[in-house]
This record gives sequence, structure tokens and C-alpha cells, in this order.
Amino acid sequence: MTIPVPHSRFLSVPRSVALTFGIVLGHWLCMRLAHGDAVLRANLNDAFTFALSLGVSGGLFYVSYHFRHVRHIQIAWMLLGAGVSLVAIGAVIYVMLDAQGTIPFPSISDGF
Repeated sequence: MTIPVPHSRFLSVPRSVALTFGIVLGHWLCMRLAHGDAVLRANLNDAFTFALSLGVSGGLFYVSYHFRHVRHIQIAWMLLGAGVSLVAIGAVIYVMLDAQGTIPFPSISDGF
């Protein structure tokens, strides 16, 4: 059984590699600029975790949309997107708790 793979002019391996390289370079640059401030570095790391989780979940839902004609593959991509979305929700809750300075263990963000 062959599964038709929809082609998209936006999805490509070179673009994915370039985006990954840009994210890593941006994170490295932010960490170098905030070298002396440990609190700012922690907040930037938390923000990057949230932004990456949100971006990945959006990408997974985008791929599931492209497989809308193959139902079982679309459901698989949607479940992956939902799982990463829960990670993004947990990251946002952790950022809010960390900004307030109250991080109990276990916190509600650990559940996500």
C-alpha cells in the first residue's frame, strides 16, 4: 500500500535545517549577551522552551493538515501535535511560576 505524500513548497529539509541553525544561533547569542545575569539567562531559557514547543506543535498540526486525505496518518500527526501542545502549556505555567519566584515541587506544570 502506498500513501500519497502531498508536496508543499514551504516544507523542505534545507529550510528546516536553516531554521534549526537560526534558532540555535539565536539562543547562543542571547545566552552570550546575558552572560553576567543568571536570572535573565533562566528567563530566556524558559521563553525559548515555550517558543519552541509552540512552534513545533504548530508545525505538527500543519503536517496533519497536509495528510487530511489519509485519515489514520492525520490522526497520528494530530496526536503528536496535541502532546507537544501540552508541553507548551506546561512551559507557560512554569514560566509564570518561575517569574513569581514560587515553584513548588511538584507543581501544576509538572502534570503537563
